[in-house]
Amino acid sequence: MDKASKVLLIVGGGLGAFAIFRYVYKTISLAEKMELKYEGFIIKNITPQLSGVVSLNIVNKSDLTLTLKNIDIKLFAGTAEIGSLVQSKELDILPNGKSLLRLNININYESVFEGFGQIKNIIKSKNDLPIDIIGVADVKSILGWVKIPLKYSTTGKDLKALYDTYY
Repeated sequence: MDKASKVLLIVGGGLGAFAIFRYVYKTISLAEKMELKYEGFIIKNITPQLSGVVSLNIVNKSDLTLTLKNIDIKLFAGTAEIGSLVQSKELDILPNGKSLLRLNININYESVFEGFGQIKNIIKSKNDLPIDIIGVADVKSILGWVKIPLKYSTTGKDLKALYDTYY
């Protein structure tokens, strides 16, 4: 192989690697910009605890199909765990479109009432109520299932502002 062929091979390989990197980077950055919209809530039980199904619409702007399972998310108001979102079966988030996710939600009355004293003190002091959503979900990757931590922190005022903006 002469010198010109080696140079062309190296340049061609470099351009090919750059094109693959650019595609992967674009897909991942679009996947990070997924939109989540609340669609509704259906009550299944009221006693011994409130349980139902929350419907969320996810808009995926990337070419990437995501498959989730074993979603286990805890909801906290202040330091009191007030509920959980759970789904063990596989859920697919389709590429370049909308996907409807249905998650089982459970609200624990005892925890809500235990946390009510703390919530009441926060409201009296005119501070904002901290709300944390913490959990894990399994995401299917090329290497198999990967456990991804989920964490979102907000406040009651921020959630109210979001609700006023979009509903």
